[in-house]
Amino acid sequence: MKKNISCEIIQDLLPNYIEGILSNESEKLVSDHLNECIYCKKEWENMNTLIEVDPVEERKVDYLKGIHKKCRNILLSCIALSAITLLICVFYMEKNTDEALFTLFLFFFVFVAILIKYGFPLFFAIAGFWWYKKTNKKWVLVISFICIFLFLNSILSVVKNALIYGP
Repeated sequence: MKKNISCEIIQDLLPNYIEGILSNESEKLVSDHLNECIYCKKEWENMNTLIEVDPVEERKVDYLKGIHKKCRNILLSCIALSAITLLICVFYMEKNTDEALFTLFLFFFVFVAILIKYGFPLFFAIAGFWWYKKTNKKWVLVISFICIFLFLNSILSVVKNALIYGP
């Protein structure tokens, strides 16, 4: 007894047939249909050409990875150069080493204070959203929203003080 199956059903099964995940009976059914039907065979050939991976795309990804490494190296070089320039400027402008060290200590203290006030809440808000995306645990959003609130509160206080006391 020959089973007559519509082309629509066979075309729905073609992606699984190409991947090789059909049962033996379904695979034989699709194979027999492809031997008889010109239209489904043409569709099968089109799908096979679309699924092949182009090696040019892999080279593009490798190229972009190289660019990412170069950008990271350039950024680290700029940070190191800025730190060296800051040290040279402070020691050149101050009259003695004690004043230069005090200026550096003060600069470091202000940098850490700014980082704690603005950088940490923003970083933890972004990290919280990233963690939520990975784990889908809703309680992580509470932490992220608290950090966003702290960051926005800090920015709002700066704006409020700027409006009251001037820039």
